[in-house]
Amino acid sequence: MNNLNINLSFRLPLEQSMCESCKRNSEEYFQLKAQIRFSFYNLIELREVKKRIFNHFKNNKNLNKILEIEDKLDIYMRNHSEMEKISSYFRGNFVCSQKKSRKLMGRDNLRSKEIYRYFISIVLYNIKRGTQILFKGEKYIVLNVEKENLVLRDIKLGKKKKIIISKSINYIEIVKTV
Repeated sequence: MNNLNINLSFRLPLEQSMCESCKRNSEEYFQLKAQIRFSFYNLIELREVKKRIFNHFKNNKNLNKILEIEDKLDIYMRNHSEMEKISSYFRGNFVCSQKKSRKLMGRDNLRSKEIYRYFISIVLYNIKRGTQILFKGEKYIVLNVEKENLVLRDIKLGKKKKIIISKSINYIEIVKTV
C-alpha cells in the first residue's frame, strides 16, 4: 500500500473577543447609569452625603463603578433591575427629584429582544425640617418633608401650605438651613 501524505495550510483570520459573561464583568459595561446631582449643599454637607451614598452602594454585587466628578456622582450598575432599588433609596432618605429614561442600544437577534441602556437622573436638595425658604417671593419655614411634598408655614401669616417638590423646585431659594 502506498502512503499518501498531504500537507494543507490555511490562513484564518482570528478575531479576539470577550465572551458575554466577561463583557458584563468589565468596568466599561453597564446597563444602568444613575446620575446624582446636588443642590443647595455646602462643601461639608456634600462630603457627608457622598460618604453615605458610597457606604450604601459599596457592597452591591451589581455595582460596576462609582465616578466622582467635582460635585457630581455617577453610579454604574451591571443590571438595570437595580433602578427601583436606587430610586426608592433616594426617595426614602433625601429630598429629591428623579427622571428615568432608557435608550435603545441594539437588538439581540437570537432572542428577538431589544437591548436598552437605562438612566436615572437624581437631584438631591438640602431641604430639611426647619429650613427657611423663599417660595415665589414669600418666606416660609419647612414643617415637614414627605416623599413628594413639602409642608410649609408662611412666616408672616402662619398659614400652612403643601407643595409638590418636583413641580415647585424652580421657585425655591434657601434662606437659612438648619
